Amino acid sequence: MLSTFFFYPDFDYYGIIAIMEAVLNVKQVRNTLIDQRSGFTLVELLVVIGLIAMIGIFSAPVYQNFQNRTDVDIAAATLTNSFRLAQAHAMDMVGDQSWGVHLSVGTIVIFRGASYATRDVPFDDVYTISSDVQLTGLSEVVFSKMHGLPSTIGSVTMQETGRSMTVSLNSLGVVSF
Repeated sequence: MLSTFFFYPDFDYYGIIAIMEAVLNVKQVRNTLIDQRSGFTLVELLVVIGLIAMIGIFSAPVYQNFQNRTDVDIAAATLTNSFRLAQAHAMDMVGDQSWGVHLSVGTIVIFRGASYATRDVPFDDVYTISSDVQLTGLSEVVFSKMHGLPSTIGSVTMQETGRSMTVSLNSLGVVSF
């Protein structure tokens, strides 16, 4: 009775045996692959580190040049916007006072008053620029209230290694760069 319990005449015993052999073969292949050592050799790691170092060495001067150009561009845009904002405040008679712009190393200050020395300090707007940017030319401009005409005319040249820009202010207060 036990023999008939485990034997089915239309059951494919050979198919099961083939599947079991295939599974055992896959396990043997997987075990063989796992037994092999995997990873990177020291030479491969040194080559990759060398390539990364070379890319860093060659890209550093390009990045520095880009940073210098960007610093000058930002300083010129900040100065132009400061001139225009101070002139707009003076024409709008904000605080019923004149407004001006003062330039020093690393900062551009929009102030309220007849001069930077006699300004209302709580109303200062201070903008920082890169201290590597050298400013030459005008150091202070005051715009008259209501008309917005500048007290002095001229230009400011901003310079950093390999890059310079000039922002000019004419007698009508028109800013150009």
